[in-house]
Amino acid sequence: MDQSTVHETRSKVLYHYTTPEGLLGIFKHSAIWATDILYLNDSEEFLGALDLMTKIIDEEWPKYSGPWKLARKIVEGGPSAKSTVGTFVTSFSAKENSLEQWRAYGGRDGGFSIGFYKNSLEALGPNCEFNLRKCLYRDDEKAELVRSTLKTEIEEGESNRQALQEMMIDLGTHALLIAPILKNRAFENEEEWRLVSAPITLDDRKIEFCHRHAMLIPYINVILGKPDRQGADPDGKAVQADGRAAPSDPNLHLLPVRDVWIAPTPNSNLAERSLKALLAGRLERPERDSSAPIAIPSGIPYRTW
Repeated sequence: MDQSTVHETRSKVLYHYTTPEGLLGIFKHSAIWATDILYLNDSEEFLGALDLMTKIIDEEWPKYSGPWKLARKIVEGGPSAKSTVGTFVTSFSAKENSLEQWRAYGGRDGGFSIGFYKNSLEALGPNCEFNLRKCLYRDDEKAELVRSTLKTEIEEGESNRQALQEMMIDLGTHALLIAPILKNRAFENEEEWRLVSAPITLDDRKIEFCHRHAMLIPYINVILGKPDRQGADPDGKAVQADGRAAPSDPNLHLLPVRDVWIAPTPNSNLAERSLKALLAGRLERPERDSSAPIAIPSGIPYRTW
């Protein structure tokens, strides 16, 4: 892939790195998992973003320091919270073939990066309350976003003579929306984007659970793709990009995927052959991409076998 093609692809496609099991699940159910951020490996970054909010409130709006710290306990799902809310996220990268990501997802069993069209991810927002956000890494950018968000909410609340409790709830809501995209600068090379949910209470029926790390992990199935005809989801738990109920037959969906990259593997030809068979007839691509390859071996000389 020449450099001009790489630049064009990165401007319109975002890649989700996953395991072989993850790839099969996405194409079987036409869905991608969004996980409660407190159960992810980088949950400390999320809490660090809340620390930044607390620091700026202490410095610039000290009269709200005490009430905000009480509201923060609800955001974190602390033991004193009367209702527990969560933010659900799933991650993408602007890089389609990243050695750092293959080290995380390309072990002995291999891995894949699935190239979703950015506009299809952006279109999720109006219908299922997920927004696609670019992650920030520089300290000045993170502080500016937090400061401007707080300023807007506090000034609006004061001008409307909003009740203190209601103002703190609004601040907590915005904390849940912006904290997931404030990342440590050490990970800047990942060029991460995230689908971020609106705050969701953990008793919501669309939340499901999987078992990992000796506990239950809350997640949401976000349905992607375009169904060929209408259908009905038997359990009603899935969220669909176009607002309709998910079809009972997942094969009715065409996924908005440009291509899928294969992690370094000793059997790249066979891996490419089987991946092409899986993807055949399941992708929704614009005419301009109709001749582009759909299954692409990494080619990076990285061995895990």
